Amino acid sequence: MDDPQFDETQRAQAIALLEDLPWGDLEQELYGLEAALALALEATGHAIQLWEGEDGGEERFGDEFALSAGQVDSLDDEWRLAYIARLLYTAAQAYGVSPGATPGRSPDGQVTSPVSWNANGSIARLLRGLNEILSGVSPMTQRNPPNSSRR
Repeated sequence: MDDPQFDETQRAQAIALLEDLPWGDLEQELYGLEAALALALEATGHAIQLWEGEDGGEERFGDEFALSAGQVDSLDDEWRLAYIARLLYTAAQAYGVSPGATPGRSPDGQVTSPVSWNANGSIARLLRGLNEILSGVSPMTQRNPPNSSRR
């Protein structure tokens, strides 16, 4: 048998954390997070191109984490939107949402998330997988997004 990734103490701590969290609303909350992130990416439109382009944000400021509060305050509206778009793209990639994908919409206007569920190592895969395991659903089964009547 291969060496386990976690020792017994870490496993016990992880199980204790899982058992302590309220899982009942997680599916709805995940959908809300994913849909909000997708819509924010959609709303910033092509602003990311300004940041990523020649003489863009990284050329001017360094990476998105290098700007000081004063630099952010001094950005004009166009550059501020480009900066927000860059931050959203970074968050989306870390979470597991494909920033290049636009959210889909069902015939009745519901937003569907562009989560790349199979992206190994993504936060989305971890949270969705845990939620589905604890809900008694196979973690590799894609389910339809919940009805988002309160969003």
